[in-house]
Order: sequence, then C-alpha cells, then structure tokens
Amino acid sequence: MPLHMSYVMMGTRRTGGNRVIFEFASKLAERGHVVEIVSVRNRRDPKCQDHTWFKFPKNVSIHYAPFNLLAAAANRYLPGIGSPKYAIKYANRLIGEIPPSDIVVATYCMTAFAVRSAKKGAKVYHAQHFEPLFFKDPNMQKIVEETYSLPLKKIANCSWLKSKLVAYDDSIEIIWPGIDHHIFRPISVSRDDDAFRIVALGKKTPWKGLRELFDAALLLKREIPQMKLILYGNEPNITAPVPYEYVANIKDEDLAKLYASADVVVTPSWYESFPLPPLEAMACGAPVVCTPVGTEDYAVDKRNCLIVPPQDPRKLADALLTLRNDPSLSNEIRKGGIITANNFQWENSVDQMERFFKGLL
Repeated sequence: MPLHMSYVMMGTRRTGGNRVIFEFASKLAERGHVVEIVSVRNRRDPKCQDHTWFKFPKNVSIHYAPFNLLAAAANRYLPGIGSPKYAIKYANRLIGEIPPSDIVVATYCMTAFAVRSAKKGAKVYHAQHFEPLFFKDPNMQKIVEETYSLPLKKIANCSWLKSKLVAYDDSIEIIWPGIDHHIFRPISVSRDDDAFRIVALGKKTPWKGLRELFDAALLLKREIPQMKLILYGNEPNITAPVPYEYVANIKDEDLAKLYASADVVVTPSWYESFPLPPLEAMACGAPVVCTPVGTEDYAVDKRNCLIVPPQDPRKLADALLTLRNDPSLSNEIRKGGIITANNFQWENSVDQMERFFKGLL
C-alpha cells in the first residue's frame, strides 16, 4: 500500500545532506509512494530554494514556505527575544505548509519543531550529523540539543551519530545512505602528468579540515616536489598557503573521473557523520586517507584506507607520503576500497527505510 510522505527541509541547495534526502525521497517515489518536500524560502539567498541540480522523478513535488525558521526557534526558546509561544507567527506558517501525511520527516534540527506540531502522521527525525557542533553560541547549542528529546522517531546515518544521540533518546534506528554504483565505479582515466595527485572536497568550514590539509602539503613540499592538490565543490575562492586547482560545481560523472585520476583522496575533517566522498572514492578505485570520526561503519585502517587523527597535519603528511612511497600498500587499499563500497547499495538502504516507515504505522 503506497504511503504519503512529507520531508521538511531548511533549504534545497546542493549539499551532501540534501543529496541523501533527495535520493531517499526519489527512490521511495519510484516505488509508488507519494512524496512531497516542504522547504523554507529565503529571499536573501536564492540558492536556498534551488533544487534544479538534482533530477527528481515526476511524482516528487516541492514547495517553499517564505519565512525564517531560525527566527521562529529563537522566538520560542531564547528568553526575552519575542513571544513565548512557538506556534505563533513563524512556526505556524511552516506547520500549515505540511500536508496531511502518513509520515512526516524532519531533516534538520530546526525543522524538528515544526514536524513535532504537524497535524497528522508518524513523526520522524532523520539526523545526518550531531548538529550542536555546527553552532558556537551556547544558547543555539541548547536549542539544537532539545530537538533530540522531542517525541519523534529517530534515524541516525551512522554508528557514531547514534552514540551521540542515545544520551537524549535510546531508540535510534541506523540507516546508512548508499552510493550510485552506475556513476561511482572503477574507471580508466588518462592523465597528462606524473604529479602525485591529491584530491579533496574544498570547503571553508573549519571542521572540514582543509587548513590541516594545506599544512600537510607544506610539510611535503620537499619530499614530493611534483605534487598537485585538486579541490572540488562550490567554494572556489579559498585562501591557501600552497598552490591548488579548484573544480567548481562538478557533475557526478566528472567527479567520478576526478576520483579515479587521484593518487589519493583525502577527507581530513575533525568529525563527520557517514561522509560520502571517501566511499565514492573507494568505489572508483582511489586510495583514501580519512579521519576516524563518523567513518567507522566503513573505514578500516590499512585495509581500505589509511586513518589519521583529526587536526594532525604531521600524521596526515606521513600517511600521504606512505602511499606515495609504497605502491603495494596503495594497490591493496584500492582493492579493499572497491570491495567495501560495493556493500553500500541504495536499494538496500531504501528497503530498510521503507520497512522502518511501514513499521511506524
């Protein structure tokens, strides 16, 4: 029997988290379920309501609610700022946008408040990171932590996140995302140089660890004079102490080729929650270096990657140099990564999500 599902989002710009939500929504719709996406509209940031980068099936509908949900949370939870009733003003407008559904899914901390007040449907919180880490303001951290205690059924995307959330709710379902193996697969790519090619996601957010990668590259200037650092993403103007190339707004097919051309793909984040780039790179046969926080469900040191401590440029540089100087180890890691990545199929993840939703009813 088809279900009616509503996903409530804070924006639809191109991000890793949004991609995962869109993949689940689309694949559930392809199975005959009715799927609607409700997101906020931010007039100051048009990209907030851009979803054209993703190809949805025709039976997924998207509409936007023009208001500031963050202000709604502040209005309710920060003393002295505004009305003590969260339902007044901002929140009611989002709640009113959520159609009557069998399943209503919060996809970010601030959307959890609106989902909690939705008029109908089993209420779910699909968490993809431990979001208090995103905020420096203690008041905002407190607001975010409160969302984890709301009476919503919780989904975590990895074991690390579940270990953080059980302090607020001891009933957490882990559902991993998958990767598209039609795109991310071992492919042959020709190269026009012999440089040691390092590929990484280029984001300015400090906890993504780009500064540590730059510092590691500085340490390697003498050991690896022919080194090429290639970054990709949506933030091309990054100040760096080392030369780099930046590939902006890259399509998945070209990203797969970039992974396949790499001597190593690096994810140097301080913490992640099931990051997809290392797994995508493994699927393409690229050696991977990553940190251990949030990658535990698939990263195994010296089997399918090299694991380094967060915020340690020296250890990161040592790992890169090891792969540069030990082709046998690099090749074994390539093989292990391909085997590992094959275990993460979207169909399996959607099967689990569908069973979870039906179980709530």
